[in-house]
Amino acid sequence: MIAYPAASSAIPADEVESLATGEYDSRVLRGTIALALLAFAVAFTTAGDLKIVRTYQRYSGEEGLAVAFGSVWTGSADGGDSIARTDISTGKSRSLKAPIDEDTELFAGPDALWQTDFGHGIVRRIDPVTNRVKAAAGFAGPAGMAFSGHRVFVALHHGQAAVELDPKTLKVLHAYRLPSAAGGVVADGPSDVAITPGSLWVDAGNLGATFRFALPGGRVRARLPGCSGPFAKADGALWASCRGRLARIDLQTTAVSLTTARGGIPAALGSGVWVAGPSSITEVVAKTGATASRHNFKGAYFQALLAADGSLWAFDANRVQVIRITPS
Repeated sequence: MIAYPAASSAIPADEVESLATGEYDSRVLRGTIALALLAFAVAFTTAGDLKIVRTYQRYSGEEGLAVAFGSVWTGSADGGDSIARTDISTGKSRSLKAPIDEDTELFAGPDALWQTDFGHGIVRRIDPVTNRVKAAAGFAGPAGMAFSGHRVFVALHHGQAAVELDPKTLKVLHAYRLPSAAGGVVADGPSDVAITPGSLWVDAGNLGATFRFALPGGRVRARLPGCSGPFAKADGALWASCRGRLARIDLQTTAVSLTTARGGIPAALGSGVWVAGPSSITEVVAKTGATASRHNFKGAYFQALLAADGSLWAFDANRVQVIRITPS
């Protein structure tokens, strides 16, 4: 579950006055069905210059979102026993058996769909061609994932580390260990990871910082206090939440430049970085860091935001919907 950072200062008054407020029709579908079906719902509305082109109803919880291989993937289907895969073009859905416990996340790799099952300590790889599921257990709270070519990295929330996995066997190839937290506390450990050329980035809430490891080797190159994931990559920089604000991290110097946008869940699309707050999505110009627009969605609570197929995809936990949003 995303924990939105507290902003270090109030949004400037001129920014507040320029907010483009939009309200979208949830058209929430009621009822009980065995499969966590993502059904098409009619919801063609706008929020400023963002257009909601389609919504997908979910009958599951908040257990992950990925968009890849022509499908929308969500977790916690069938009462927590499956992943639901819905064809984007047809809306047809099927369930793939993958029992989960809690705080499951889904990630699109270059040739497979991946799931981290935090509660059971399991990482799963789903072949998008055959839908076969391969699982490996024994991980200390697997959380965020990142990919570089066919290299696979996983943050271990209770392991105070990130690990690289063999993409086929799911065996651990290398561990990147963070310093121990005060008192040996392992709760609120590494949650998110990112890969940039020559570097692995790992955040750790119990240390209040993001760490930059050198690749190869694993030497800690930098520690960024007050910075955390989720991360996004845009305009040759890494984007994160730092001291409550969306921030640009220079890959050469590791210098952090704060924007005026609140921190949250970032996604890179077009020339911008879009960041979701609880009920808003803000567009920031990647080259300048200037706020281009901010869009409010009344009654929403966003727990996921990603960019795929030329659109933004968000999960609204209050309406239990995945929505596809296209900048106009």
